[in-house]
Amino acid sequence: MEEIKRERESWLDTCKGIAIILVVMGHIIDGNMAKGALSGHVWEIIYNVIYLFHMPLFFVLSGVALAASKRKNLAGGGTESCLNLLILHLFWSSFMYIFKIVFASVANVVPERSLIESLLFYSVGPYWYIYVLMFYYLLFYLFSQKVNKIGCIIIFLFSVLTAAILPSYFIDDSLFKGRSYHFLYHIVYFLLGYFIYCYKDKAISFLKSSNLVPLISVLSVVIFVLSDNIVVIPGIKLIMTCSVIFGIISLILKFRIVYENKWLCYLGKNSIYIYLIHNYITVALRTLYIKVGLNIPSPVYFILCLIITLALCALVQKITERIWPLDIFFKPIKTMKKIKLKAKG
Repeated sequence: MEEIKRERESWLDTCKGIAIILVVMGHIIDGNMAKGALSGHVWEIIYNVIYLFHMPLFFVLSGVALAASKRKNLAGGGTESCLNLLILHLFWSSFMYIFKIVFASVANVVPERSLIESLLFYSVGPYWYIYVLMFYYLLFYLFSQKVNKIGCIIIFLFSVLTAAILPSYFIDDSLFKGRSYHFLYHIVYFLLGYFIYCYKDKAISFLKSSNLVPLISVLSVVIFVLSDNIVVIPGIKLIMTCSVIFGIISLILKFRIVYENKWLCYLGKNSIYIYLIHNYITVALRTLYIKVGLNIPSPVYFILCLIITLALCALVQKITERIWPLDIFFKPIKTMKKIKLKAKG
């Protein structure tokens, strides 16, 4: 039983590790293509494939992690979880906003709205994930004890319908005020993660033994790459995204050497550090690369950016581990509890 539990924890951390690597890869490509440091159809294809599923994968894993936690309502620790995300959103979104204003010459997008408006309705840069997840957590803690399993299934089916229809109408942000699109589209993946945990034994057993799921996943990526605008067909993007997510989880579960890989597990466990600070590192590397004018092949430059970014994020994690009060920027509620305990002696 202990081995099964350890296996499940390992695959979850490994999935988070792969997901955060994909996030960093996507932002490296995005930022460098916008500034002309990376160009070519191949980079566009890689970028589009990553953005098809990497954030939905994160929401699936967030749903699994939340369902697995012992915090089932606001009184039972849910308030702390929501407050933690709120503090992260307010601090890091504000910091990113100021960074984009001060260093407008190196930023891809300069904020056009006020800071207050951005914090309340939009968030800033990549931190929309924290903003949206905070509300998903709040809804979960408020209603999970009041809605029975049939009600949850009905809500899930409704979210599937919404997520299937939205991409066909989603052209630009002008059609969806603030983060409406992100709220409505990604909730299906969050709920999917919740149901994966509810039926974890059957789900893990099926994904671990199935050879068809990875095959369908590869086929979905091939069709996505070869067929322009296919994702605007209602339901197609949802099907493709889910097949890729299940394919990744299936492959991870099949190979112990993968789901017990200590580096992927480490990245997964500390993905919050990477998510919050990687953009500043990639911007610095991109700016240095452009100003110095290094003449190295783009794949080499891309790999170096990825390795250096992950290494520096790991260094920050190690520093905050040794000087734990610094961890307040990454795990505010947990750190404040430690500070109170230290003060009490």
